[in-house]
Amino acid sequence: MKNMTVLILVLCVAITGYAQKVVRKGVKPIQVYKKDQVPKYTVGQLSGKWQEVLRTPVNNKAAIEFTDTLLMNFNKDKVELKDAISMRMSMTGKAQLEAPATLIAAGDIYTIRSLDKNYLVIDDGEFVKKLQKKEHFNYEAMGRLRVDKDSFKAPVLIDINNIKGRWMVYAKRAEPGTVKENVQLIRSIDIAHVIDGANATGTVYYYTTYNAESTPCKFIIKDGSIEIIAATNYWSLHTYKADGNEFVFGDIAGLLYYSKHL
Repeated sequence: MKNMTVLILVLCVAITGYAQKVVRKGVKPIQVYKKDQVPKYTVGQLSGKWQEVLRTPVNNKAAIEFTDTLLMNFNKDKVELKDAISMRMSMTGKAQLEAPATLIAAGDIYTIRSLDKNYLVIDDGEFVKKLQKKEHFNYEAMGRLRVDKDSFKAPVLIDINNIKGRWMVYAKRAEPGTVKENVQLIRSIDIAHVIDGANATGTVYYYTTYNAESTPCKFIIKDGSIEIIAATNYWSLHTYKADGNEFVFGDIAGLLYYSKHL
């Protein structure tokens, strides 16, 4: 009986000691926000289309170049996310806000830094992204552009500086039977760095029936043509127009690409 009493006392001391380790007297759990606090913004304020126009690292104020432009389309409590250039990314899910300024969009979590009628600034933990309100995304607007009906009779020599930057193909014209199945069709090109009057480097975005891809490449401009040289891909195309606003290239007897500067 005496041994039993000692055992009970030891257990009581142990339990008390353990409780004192995990619960410190006078210390209350820290709440991130009050349960009755409401979010600073509403889903209704996000309604519509938003396109990324500026990106900066969280720990740096200097803007950086980017090609995987974020597109967000909010419709009531639903949101669709896309990658504007490759268009490979497309996610649809629920849009919801949590206090004080957390946005959960199709499972991705952001902190809203600011929001007004024209701009949405969000922080994903790595980058701060500024999005502009749009009636139509750029690629949609390009789809509504009228194809230039100019008759191109022969290739022309172009100034490489007139095609520097990002170009999105908004229309294609092909003669019947000239486009074979599973051919690699160009969606956009990004001429990022001009080396000299004939050479540049950048990225080409292309797709086939089943896949969308992008790859770093070299551009060579000469004698009314543009060569696009990548590790495993090669395009040799004629150039017909490059006025700084529109770039037309391809083959008038086959497939012709019409592109606009982004």
